[in-house]
Amino acid sequence: MLKGLFKGSNIRLEYFEDAKTVALCSVLKNIYAVALGVAEGLGWGWNGKGWLASKAVQEMLGISKAIGGDSEILLSSAGTGDFLATSMSPDSRNRQTGLEIARAGVCLKMSEGCRAISSIATLLDHKTDAFPVLNTLDRIINQHGNPTEEFQNMLASAE
Repeated sequence: MLKGLFKGSNIRLEYFEDAKTVALCSVLKNIYAVALGVAEGLGWGWNGKGWLASKAVQEMLGISKAIGGDSEILLSSAGTGDFLATSMSPDSRNRQTGLEIARAGVCLKMSEGCRAISSIATLLDHKTDAFPVLNTLDRIINQHGNPTEEFQNMLASAE
C-alpha cells in the first residue's frame, strides 16, 4: 500500500524485518558522518575521504557483526546508502558537526553521532581496538583530543 503512494516518484521504499539492524545502521551512519565531516574540515581531499569512507563501512560491518546485526542490511540503502548520503550532504547536521570540530578543535555542539559513540562502545563492551575511526572520534569528542593530531595518528597507525 505504501509503495503505491510513492509510485512515479523518486522515493524508493525497502522493507526489512530486522528493526534492530536498521536502527543500528541509523546510529552508525551518524557517527561516521561526523568523521567524514572532520576529515573534510581538516582539508582532506577526495582520495583521503574515500579511504576514510571505506574504513567507516568496514567498521560498521564489524560493529554490526559483533552485536549480532545483519550485514546485508548494513550494505543496503538503510546502511551504506544512508551513510554516504549523510556524510556528503551539506544539510547533514552530523557532517556539519564534524566540520565544526575540525575548525574549532573541539566539539561545541553534540550531534546524534557524537552522543552515540559512548553507547556503541558500551554495546561492544568497550572492546573497540578493532575500530580505529570510532576510537579516534571517541578521543576527540569524549576525551577532548586534538582533531588534527588524532586524525594524523589514525593515519599513521593504518600504515
